[in-house]
Amino acid sequence: MMVRSIILALLGVAGFAGEAHAEWDPCTARAVTSVEVPSFSEGGFDRGWGVAKGQTFQFVTQYWQSKTGVRYFCSHGGGCYLAEARVNGVRVPVVALDNCRIDYSDPYKFEDGTLYSLTPIRSKFSARDLRQWDATEAFYKYKVQYDRIDQYAVAYANNPRSACAKLTRRVMRGDRRAIRAMNKDIDAEGNVVNPCIWVSK
Repeated sequence: MMVRSIILALLGVAGFAGEAHAEWDPCTARAVTSVEVPSFSEGGFDRGWGVAKGQTFQFVTQYWQSKTGVRYFCSHGGGCYLAEARVNGVRVPVVALDNCRIDYSDPYKFEDGTLYSLTPIRSKFSARDLRQWDATEAFYKYKVQYDRIDQYAVAYANNPRSACAKLTRRVMRGDRRAIRAMNKDIDAEGNVVNPCIWVSK
């Protein structure tokens, strides 16, 4: 997931709050403690909102530790929320992940802190959703056209025995010819080289 995390980091963590949801981001979270946190400025951006116990969050993409040590979960299109806080002098969890875990293996450091990607708890996803997740990650890794990633990953997930699926599995193995085909769609003679463009979602 780190490839996608780096792309989103370059767009700016604060941008999540106002950015339309574009990718398939299946991680969810919930508030386990109610806290009231006024908006504050850090690094020139407003970050941090209060949450109510039981509140749910969709499209959670990253775990962010700011340069001051404050920790957040950030959602694509929904802002950043405290992962933990001090209540009566005791550090308690505020927002907890439901179906994913933090991947500490490959942190991405930038001027406002450190980002950690999330990875699925595979037992909590269907086989179909895992296909979409794995294809999406491979497409980011091998630089498939950014604006086609969702379309092609869904086509593969929904049609695992199709020609599109065969091409996708080759991309996932790092096959350079398959990667070129996935990025080309149609050759100079008008022949379709990427069957994923014809697969219905």
